[in-house]
Amino acid sequence: QAVLQANLLAPMLLTQALLPSLRRLPKAQVLFVGSAVGRIGMPGFSVYGASKAGLHGFAEALRRELADTPVKVQILGPRSTRTAFNDAAVEAYNRATGTAMDSPEVVAAALLQLIESESAERFLGFPERLAVRLNGLLGALLDGSFARHRRSLHAGPLQPLSGENAT
Repeated sequence: QAVLQANLLAPMLLTQALLPSLRRLPKAQVLFVGSAVGRIGMPGFSVYGASKAGLHGFAEALRRELADTPVKVQILGPRSTRTAFNDAAVEAYNRATGTAMDSPEVVAAALLQLIESESAERFLGFPERLAVRLNGLLGALLDGSFARHRRSLHAGPLQPLSGENAT
């Protein structure tokens, strides 16, 4: 519940509270920080991924609802980010699967670039950007490509349905 509260419900409620004021401005922007895991179902990150998938869906629907208003809605989907929020299990999982991690500075720079752009969304990293696109088109065909992730999940400290460990 805490993951859903922090990653989905809090941004939704804050946006709902701010929208009346934002709509009265000549120009406004709402920027969400999602995750590539919100568009790519990753083994071991089911709860976290679901919370970020919900946020991506909310941002997409809100962007369409506000299309004729001065409010621009954007979302950034970083991949794994090297922060103190990651616990040892997430770090071990990333090492075991070869998952690249970006620094907070890289993510911050991407946020600034997104803010200055007209893009609705942006995802960081390769192969994550490609996987997001492929998953959107051919999701079921990608299931087998996560075999290494599944094996690492069951062999390591991160257990299925332990999305609470992810940030």
